Amino acid sequence: MADKKIPEEFELGKGDLELAPEDEENGTLVDPLEALLAIDPTKEVTGFKYIARLKAKVEFKAPGDEYEKLVDRCTRTMFVKRTHQKVKETDYKKVNNLLLFNYIIKPNLSDPKLLAHYGVNSNVAEEIVAKVFLPGERDAIADAILTLAGYTDEVVDDVKNS
Repeated sequence: MADKKIPEEFELGKGDLELAPEDEENGTLVDPLEALLAIDPTKEVTGFKYIARLKAKVEFKAPGDEYEKLVDRCTRTMFVKRTHQKVKETDYKKVNNLLLFNYIIKPNLSDPKLLAHYGVNSNVAEEIVAKVFLPGERDAIADAILTLAGYTDEVVDDVKNS
């Protein structure tokens, strides 16, 4: 039996597998412990997304472990009679609206003046998101929030290649 050779496109440094980024100053990898110790754990992680239509930046904070709870809140279990199986279905439009409502810092989406201006009941205040942002803006802000929280394709690729 012949030895199996790793295809050239999957050899280290080529194709999908990449070398870890190097520290630009001295060409070595950054020590992960030092990187973690350099972070101020009391400081909230925030980011901005410029919205051209508003000519303003929207400021948001990174979600923590609550994101999974938010997704669970928007997921329901359905019974499919034909297959006799339970299937989970997530309403991602609702997930995005709640994500934006809960993690946008500026503008304050729960401001009573803003809610009154757009005719939104304060009991279902997350509906304001759909009234003030266009669908593409909502998607762009949600992507930026999730990227800030570490949910990126790069992280997923690293896990897949481990």
